[in-house]
Amino acid sequence: MRLPVRHISGHLIWTTAASVWAVWRVDTENYTHASKSTKRERLDALESLFKSLRGEALLLSLCPSVDAASVVTRMTAGVDLDQSPEYVDLSLKVLDQLQDLELTGRVDFLAVPLAHLDFKQSARAVATSVQAEVMGTLGLPVAPIARGEERQRLEQATRLAAGWPSGIKMRPATEAEILWIYGHSARRGLSEPLLPEDGAPRALRGRGHTVTAHTQVILDEGGRGNRPSKGPTNPFKRRYLRATSEHGDSYQAFCVLSEMPEAFRFPGSEYLAALDDFNFPVDWAVRLHVETGAKAEPKSRRQQRELAHQRGEYDGETSGVPASLDKASFALDEYRDRLTASSTEVEIRATVATCVWGTTAEEADEKATMLANHFGGNDYTLVRPTGDQVALFHGMLPGTKTPKPMLDYTQYLLARDFAMSMPFCGAGLGDDAGSLFGLQLNGGGVRPVLVDFSHGPRVNASASAAFVGELGSGKSVAMKCAMYSILTTGHRTGQRKSRGRALVIDRTPQQEWSRFASACPGTTQIINVDENAGVSLDPLRVFRGPRAARYTESFLTPLLDIGSMSI
Repeated sequence: MRLPVRHISGHLIWTTAASVWAVWRVDTENYTHASKSTKRERLDALESLFKSLRGEALLLSLCPSVDAASVVTRMTAGVDLDQSPEYVDLSLKVLDQLQDLELTGRVDFLAVPLAHLDFKQSARAVATSVQAEVMGTLGLPVAPIARGEERQRLEQATRLAAGWPSGIKMRPATEAEILWIYGHSARRGLSEPLLPEDGAPRALRGRGHTVTAHTQVILDEGGRGNRPSKGPTNPFKRRYLRATSEHGDSYQAFCVLSEMPEAFRFPGSEYLAALDDFNFPVDWAVRLHVETGAKAEPKSRRQQRELAHQRGEYDGETSGVPASLDKASFALDEYRDRLTASSTEVEIRATVATCVWGTTAEEADEKATMLANHFGGNDYTLVRPTGDQVALFHGMLPGTKTPKPMLDYTQYLLARDFAMSMPFCGAGLGDDAGSLFGLQLNGGGVRPVLVDFSHGPRVNASASAAFVGELGSGKSVAMKCAMYSILTTGHRTGQRKSRGRALVIDRTPQQEWSRFASACPGTTQIINVDENAGVSLDPLRVFRGPRAARYTESFLTPLLDIGSMSI
């Protein structure tokens, strides 16, 4: 495995091809469970981002492996464990259960090559790249990039990001995250390196962090090393990649999107966001080349002349011009109208690649087949190029040139049409911390769902929760889990007199909530509402004087459906 990376500093990558790439980590928005207005706002923000890009770009979305211990760490964050022994026992039980599951997540990146500012900088980049290649071939140490050039390129990346719209939240990726990308790609499905936490240090020791450790992988096209020595083999049955390392064999299958519908509609065209709906993780990457509409319009004009020339070839034909030619001409006219309708419009040449993996070749092949069959019924065609799996593997890495197999499947789109695919939009549920409330099974694998009911008031948001479901679907169980979570995590570290409280109205004949409250940690007070009640729960009793009558009238008037002017 050979990577064209020779120096990493901050979120920048210097490659052996005399180019410098900048990598940003993009915040993945919850799109699947969002409202219609939120989805529309996300579409507008993505369209603005793609209109501001120029040249080459790489959209990368990966599914990292999640450690069970990190989930428990987030569960216990901020909880005074000395005052919550029941929660400690619960956390240990959760840890034992999660260790038997394959937990995953999703993280998104945007990688963009930085343009050379002048001819002098371009020539210096080529010279240093050639020097690094020669020195590396001779086994001599390669000098790192000068600090002055590092500062200049970091300022250039900052200026570039400042010109992008603020609707899509992103931050510069850390050096540890960039190194994780290469480690994850080589060890999919094995003992993967864990994604660095957001609170981890942003820099590593030393300068020019090398990716040599990640090149100790053998990429075997079609698993040729495992095929029998005698007899012919069918290459169409070996459309996968075997990545062999000290951790074992990772079987990976890469697909490319070869066909799309003729027109897109919103909602309904979110094929990238839909990759998060499978019960197994799917990595995907999109290679983009963006240019302004003014530069792209002459190409469409030549295509229009070619279509007109083809129409003339059918002069004298009794059956007339084929309907497909008229259809192509109409679609091209519409495309040119939209391309020139706005000065901010751009043409996007996009290539979409996906990757699934397994511990065996059969498992990877089965997942790739399921993925292709799912999109096949919606006018999206996924193909697995034979003999090009290694090239697609490198095409999903930042800092590499776009391989030719990906160029063969280029799709020509406008900014809004591509934004409808909804990249950087996932289906994640829950909060960053809190109690384990459930497991999401249709979000690209098994994902833990954490819920912190105290998070809303801390960020000036509503803490209300509604439990809706059919009879027997588990509403009462979910509410009891929420109540138990609040009572067991109420004691917060560094906050005096902090404890969870629950007020429950029990109308069940079996008094199930009363029995459940008595079994929860803490003290329980049961108030029976009858003629012998010693405590009143009437909220209007907190008011005294003339206000009490006014508030009571204001409350009872809509409750009893009385007209405001009625006597």
